[in-house]
Amino acid sequence: MRRASILLSVAGLWFAGSALAEQAAAFLGSATYATAEGCDKLKALAAGGDRNISTVPETLTAKGFDGWEHSCTFTSVAETAPGKSWKVVASCEEGESEWEDVQFVDKVDDKTFKVKGEEDKEAMVYTVCDAPAAKQGN
Repeated sequence: MRRASILLSVAGLWFAGSALAEQAAAFLGSATYATAEGCDKLKALAAGGDRNISTVPETLTAKGFDGWEHSCTFTSVAETAPGKSWKVVASCEEGESEWEDVQFVDKVDDKTFKVKGEEDKEAMVYTVCDAPAAKQGN
């Protein structure tokens, strides 16, 4: 009985630690962001287009980045300039590969953010994309 209790306690701590590892970027709200080209792809998917590596864009949400082959979940969000800039750390995976990624996010306006990685020369511009959900079966 004691052994079962210890195992349940350890499992509970592990699940609590996993939940604490994710941190939402609340400043992004509930929107889905994409580049201009990415938003066009999301709209094509919503219209019934095929889902594949060249048609599924990378998107940005308060949880992180998602793409066809990869995902990055935010684990740390730090405001660097009140209401204007943030440093986000993400835990990323693609297939069996896993890595940590650091991105700097700058607010352009209420619907647009520039995102630049530590080693990137230029920032990517992500804007709210109001595309409906993709149709089933694609």
